Amino acid sequence: MKNENLKIKNVGFPRHFLTCFVLFAVFLITAAFAQTWEPVSPGVDYRYFRYENPPNDVFVTRMDRNAPDLIIDASLANGRIAQPGTSINVETIPSQVSRYNGAFGSWGFETGKFRYQVIAAVNGCGFSTANGCPDSAMAMNGAFIKRTFGAKKKESDSAMGFAYKMETSPLSPGIPYMGGNLSLPADPTRNRISFADGSWTSFNKINDQPQPEGIVLYTHHYGAKTPAASGVTEIVVEMRNAAPLCIVPLPNFIIGNIREIRRNSGGQTPIPFDCVVIAASGSRIGDLLGKIQAPGTEVRFSLEARDHTGLDWTTMYCGIGPMWGVILQGGHKRQTQSESFHKAVHPRTAVAFNSKYIYFIVVDGRSSRSKGMTLSVLADFCYQVLEATDAVNNDGGGSSILWVNGKIMNKPSDGAPRGVANGLMMIRLQPKEVSTAFAAGQNIMTHTPGDTLNMRTGPGTQFHSFHALSDQSPVMIMEHRLQGLRCQDTGVNPVYWWKVRSSEGKEGWVNGIYLKAEAIAPGAGTPEPSVIPAAMIPE
Repeated sequence: MKNENLKIKNVGFPRHFLTCFVLFAVFLITAAFAQTWEPVSPGVDYRYFRYENPPNDVFVTRMDRNAPDLIIDASLANGRIAQPGTSINVETIPSQVSRYNGAFGSWGFETGKFRYQVIAAVNGCGFSTANGCPDSAMAMNGAFIKRTFGAKKKESDSAMGFAYKMETSPLSPGIPYMGGNLSLPADPTRNRISFADGSWTSFNKINDQPQPEGIVLYTHHYGAKTPAASGVTEIVVEMRNAAPLCIVPLPNFIIGNIREIRRNSGGQTPIPFDCVVIAASGSRIGDLLGKIQAPGTEVRFSLEARDHTGLDWTTMYCGIGPMWGVILQGGHKRQTQSESFHKAVHPRTAVAFNSKYIYFIVVDGRSSRSKGMTLSVLADFCYQVLEATDAVNNDGGGSSILWVNGKIMNKPSDGAPRGVANGLMMIRLQPKEVSTAFAAGQNIMTHTPGDTLNMRTGPGTQFHSFHALSDQSPVMIMEHRLQGLRCQDTGVNPVYWWKVRSSEGKEGWVNGIYLKAEAIAPGAGTPEPSVIPAAMIPE
């Protein structure tokens, strides 16, 4: 595909219809072994393209963006964001898929309404080779979880290439967008923690390092616990309906209630999946404690993020940054940030869309079988062959991988999948199911012969282990709106998760396979789960 006739004009110059026809014909000639679209799941198709001059293998999945039970979400290596100075945190895309396949999702500011079936996945944005931290801002499952880290990058440089925005219409579950640099607003007062009396205070960071004189918000994406920090006061806020920390600017807000106040905690506070931990230090401690007197106090969060191109990312469901920028927007090719990388031939990963489909694209490279593409040719392929109007270049090279229905479709240039920081997934929403095998207040025992049972910060293996229970440990079932939630089945067996309290007073979530009733009435046998299905279509 070296043929430089395969071009569309740059921004501001729409291509002519005749030129389009000729260039598309060139693609057809060189793609002698192109396949047809093959359905892999209702609303999701796969296609392989083979080019001979120069040799290239291109692998594409497309998702019907109007299907009511299909959405896009991001994945995160090991379920956490690597921090500066920490050990490497990366995970292959097949492993990330295993982490999130069967996990629950949120929609409409309510967590746990659906269960994920991952159909296809690609690698995400660039990341630090030192610790695996994503290079740019990130959102997933409705929560804004990260700004840009790194001394060489300003927050205003936090690129957000592809994002998927929540909608409530059953005919359009989400809307994809391409944008430029995403940042928190320059006016810090736009990000607020508000109190019942109408007063408020601003916060500084999200899932970041402690501030000497500041307020940082932590979600479970940071890890099992907040970072160690002397003199910090931490307030655990339980979010109503387990709502994620969405981008919801003033005058709107997400509501929570104080669960716990930890004065001079020293950090290391567990971060439950349904909570936000407010960590204040220095003079900012008084800003909080003057308004929060006891557990149960209402707290409201307003969070604003703006794109430098003017796009509004309110209610963004997921989003990751690009690698070298957006390459196609509104049918026009855009110049990328790096001219040298723009013209180089490499393996590539891209995400593209038009009014009908969202596409995941991977081009193999660095081999005699498949050379790779320049960003210019990749943009041409997206526009002329796929008829996409918008496209962004993700991390490429050895990171490029396309996973579809349990199979890696391309041949990664490293010879095997590379550990990466994050990815994007095409997901089918499955019905919510819950079990009534146990009841709140019931005393039961763990059942893990010869092994230990890890309590997690949420119901599923995408959450973090923080406390180990030995076999035959007494626990009590706790009240929770997601109690007995089915997620992340083991083989053909459904798995239901329960929130429990240990004899040491620790509270967390465990896999119900490893629980048994402490006492069972004679002849009653083991309680069987009573499954209650819920609606699939977003409300």
